[in-house]
Amino acid sequence: MTRTCDLGDAVLRNMELLGGIFEFQDGLYEDALGFQHLHTASDEYKTLTRYHLIRESHTHYDTSLVPIFEHLDEVLSPWYAVHGSSRVLRLVQSMEYMRLMVLVHAAYFGLTDVMSLLLHHPPSHQSKGSTSSSCQGFPHLIDLAALNGQLRMLELLHSNPTNSTATTDAMDLAARKGHVSVVRFLHFHRSEGCSHFAMLHAATNGHLNVVQFLYQFRHHDGVPAAAFVSAAANGHLEVVRFFHTNDVHGCTTRAMDLAARGGHLEVVQFLHHHRREGCTTTAMDLAAKNGHLEVVQFLHRHRQEGCTTLAMDGAVSNGHLDVVRFLHHRRVEGCTKYAMDNAAEHGHFNVLRFLHDHRNEGCTTSAMDRAASYGRLEIVQFLHDHRAEGCTPRALEIAARNGHLEVVTFLATRRHEGDIQSAIRHAKQNHHGGIVAFLEALN
Repeated sequence: MTRTCDLGDAVLRNMELLGGIFEFQDGLYEDALGFQHLHTASDEYKTLTRYHLIRESHTHYDTSLVPIFEHLDEVLSPWYAVHGSSRVLRLVQSMEYMRLMVLVHAAYFGLTDVMSLLLHHPPSHQSKGSTSSSCQGFPHLIDLAALNGQLRMLELLHSNPTNSTATTDAMDLAARKGHVSVVRFLHFHRSEGCSHFAMLHAATNGHLNVVQFLYQFRHHDGVPAAAFVSAAANGHLEVVRFFHTNDVHGCTTRAMDLAARGGHLEVVQFLHHHRREGCTTTAMDLAAKNGHLEVVQFLHRHRQEGCTTLAMDGAVSNGHLDVVRFLHHRRVEGCTKYAMDNAAEHGHFNVLRFLHDHRNEGCTTSAMDRAASYGRLEIVQFLHDHRAEGCTPRALEIAARNGHLEVVTFLATRRHEGDIQSAIRHAKQNHHGGIVAFLEALN
């Protein structure tokens, strides 16, 4: 009996032997319990295994995949902090679906020690020389490593024929993120190449070093026509200068129009001084709408295209009084009656007063209606005291429905357009008891 106990005690003290015994037991190790939600029916697993859907657009990597990688990092990083890579094999053997999760996480975050371990210990049903089913199609681990600029991981995966599959997404995504060292490696060591999106994304995001590399070494891919305009639209002067110097085609009036929209004065100036395409009235219209006074002033002084009433209307809608004042004093296009309507809706009281004092386009009943709907009492009072357009019954109804008691009080006692019973019904819809009580007291 004593000898039997001694043998049992010896077994329990032998961790290697215990590990072999535990492999035949059902259940999970305690440290793996936090990964159960990543099973094959989980949203994460299903998204990762539907690569053909993700590849429809490069932005889907950011919207669909990167959040998954970040979630994986939240659950795996603390686990690695405690165990390192010592329990990785045990984890993926006991929870087969975790192999995919660990692989994509390692590829994206550059965990070469974890990746090396998994590459040298494929699943039991797969030999070292064959291609893992989890690496066929999606996920292309090289694509994921390239997406996050993990050059050492790329080198590791490239040197391992089992996991060296990739697509043009690898270089496209690296170019989009500005990972020039990755782009260089893929060009000189891989055969997948890239698509026209590589240059387009690099130009759009202002990655001059990537643009220069692609232009020099992958000139046969060409420069997409949209690249020049996109670089200008996003204010990337050095990319615009590079395209101009190298006679890259694709610049149109949209380049200056969209640069003006974004307030990129230096790009607007460069295009004006060095290019012949010019712009359209859209340039000043959009610059004014977005409050870019210096761009508006430059276009006014140096260009002949001018603007339309959309310029002042847009500036008014967004509350850019300095632009409104400039357009009023320096330009002749003016605005429309809808400008004051929009100022009232958005609560730009100072702009509304300027239009009332200095312009004659006026407004419509929508001005007071919209101001009332947003509870802008000061504007409602001003329009009542200083304008003749008035409002419609909708002003009282919507103010009541939205719970603006002060506006309801003013309209119900100072104006005649509203229907009290209709306003009560609207207030009741959203349970505004105070307004209901006030209006019923008026009957």
